[in-house]
Amino acid sequence: MECKGNFIYKGIEKTDGGEFTNDKGQVIKYVPMYKVKVDEKKEDTVEERVFKFSSDNNYLASKFKELSLYDKVQIDFKIELYKTNIKLVPEDVKLLNLGE
Repeated sequence: MECKGNFIYKGIEKTDGGEFTNDKGQVIKYVPMYKVKVDEKKEDTVEERVFKFSSDNNYLASKFKELSLYDKVQIDFKIELYKTNIKLVPEDVKLLNLGE
């Protein structure tokens, strides 16, 4: 499944992978990712959203890096369904015209 949304771009950063031990003594490993921060305007409020995608997707990362802070953007997502949660994974981004 796919969806899209309009946001205000706030930046991108690459996070390192690593591991930690949870409270049950299990070792949890996580891979390097890109994190994109955006604001979503909802009626009278603004909510910050963070979306993650693979650090292997340098093409998408370069598209985000070409944007300027506070640009209005449309992000296309792939929806990943799990038993207990849903993830929106960015697949594309485009700059919106001021009138959109």
